[in-house]
Amino acid sequence: MVFSICVASAIGASKVNVQFHFEYAPTVAQVLSRATEAFTRLFELRSVMSEFAVSLAMIFDETLQRWVPLERSAQLHHHAQVYVFQPDTADAPGEIP
Repeated sequence: MVFSICVASAIGASKVNVQFHFEYAPTVAQVLSRATEAFTRLFELRSVMSEFAVSLAMIFDETLQRWVPLERSAQLHHHAQVYVFQPDTADAPGEIP
């Protein structure tokens, strides 16, 4: 089964959501690594003058209907939505769209 995971983050003043496909259930490290690579490229394409790094990852919990910290691979499921925060960002977990 192919797993699809969406990861969003802020790039400058806008938010961008990128979809990743995995051949099997990914680990948190694999998702964050893939997201870091993609957002680093997007920063370069948009001439953002800072380096992309992840300081916190949140996942939307469908059961609780709210954002929770992404801590375990078991939280990841097909069509999961993850939001990654960067150090020194103006976003706050309560403000995720």
